[in-house]
Amino acid sequence: MKALLLGVLLSAIIGFAAYKKKALSLSGFVAAVVLGTVIYLCGGLLFWLTMIAFFISSSLLTFIKSSKKEAAQQLNEKGGQRDAVQVFANGAPGMAAAILFWFYQNPVFLIIFAASFASSNADTWASEIGVLNRKPPVSIIGFKPMEAGTSGAVSPLGMAASFSGALFIALVFCLSGGLFWGLPVLRLSWVLIITVSGFLGCVTDSILGAVVQAQYRCASCGRLTEKTEHHGEAAVLVKGFKIMNNDVVNFLSGMVAGVFGSIFFNLL
Repeated sequence: MKALLLGVLLSAIIGFAAYKKKALSLSGFVAAVVLGTVIYLCGGLLFWLTMIAFFISSSLLTFIKSSKKEAAQQLNEKGGQRDAVQVFANGAPGMAAAILFWFYQNPVFLIIFAASFASSNADTWASEIGVLNRKPPVSIIGFKPMEAGTSGAVSPLGMAASFSGALFIALVFCLSGGLFWGLPVLRLSWVLIITVSGFLGCVTDSILGAVVQAQYRCASCGRLTEKTEHHGEAAVLVKGFKIMNNDVVNFLSGMVAGVFGSIFFNLL
């Protein structure tokens, strides 16, 4: 009961602060409390701090303002505020790994948990920082120049930000493991596995974004967008599958990162 109350309290404090800063919608706040509480119950401060490191760092980056970001955000399906679906799309793979670890106490689920959040963090850092690249991004499939903010677009700055975001989560997880669980601090093999798996999860996100994610063309301005409506008019689906929106792609990418983490863990 004590762990439950502490999990709710800690998650509610962070979630409410994010809600007041408009980083979370009301539904996103509720989802964050549920997600954070479950993760705390299953993995204590080690898991919870890893999740919070992703959430805080990615939320702070959304407040970096630029004309390029504003233009790119016009193409995104959702704005800077995360709703419940976004929260679970990014956090559900990690929550599932946390629950499985609680049941089986198998260390592979530690890696899967961290890798999934490393992927989510890598994707957010890539999106928020990569759009600031001086030159236009290119499609990860075919390397054709694309408009910043388009699904599947990558840039050197975005790729560097992606790797850094994954590394950040790997370091937080391993340092917290040493502090709270007595695990070897900065176990290099774990740092490497989590970082590479998270980065590959982000690459998977870009590939899915370019190949199967739903993209619509605005009937008014002719731009490609993730939105089903643009400039107040219904946009036309011209690429991908309607069911494959950004939330589904994020969820699948987190799962793929966990799979990579499991494979690398067993190989090493």
